[in-house]
Amino acid sequence: GPSLSVDTACSASLVALHVGSLSIILDKISHAAIGGSLLIASIVSIAFSAAGMLSAHGRCHTFDG
Repeated sequence: GPSLSVDTACSASLVALHVGSLSIILDKISHAAIGGSLLIASIVSIAFSAAGMLSAHGRCHTFDG
């Protein structure tokens, strides 16, 4: 069956789940195996925090203005 890579930065695992679910709903496929991984070294977390890319509250605020 089909195999694809989803590269949308932070939302890649959720988008992969959506694509797999939608493909099943639309009868394009009968089964899906969906996986995600997160590899963040401490230096990356420190850089993201210094750049203001991480929430100070530990919660996602994706659509907050």
